[in-house]
Amino acid sequence: LNGVLMEVEEPEVLQDSLDGCYSTPSMYFELPDSFQHYRSVFYSFEEQHISFALYVDNRFFTLTVTSLHLVFQMEVIFPQ
Repeated sequence: LNGVLMEVEEPEVLQDSLDGCYSTPSMYFELPDSFQHYRSVFYSFEEQHISFALYVDNRFFTLTVTSLHLVFQMEVIFPQ
């Protein structure tokens, strides 16, 4: 890299605060076979970008890796 340090600007990642969320211990219970219900599942993901830059033989190469992390999952059961 000939002693040249290149700076790569990271995109801003917005993240909702989970300070107001409360968690309770999950319990398992069995529902009768005759009990029909609807389920709805909510997911919240955090997107993270990691960028690499490389300068070789007068060429500039960049690689951006995007990953998703599961932050929150909630399942709601609606009785019919």
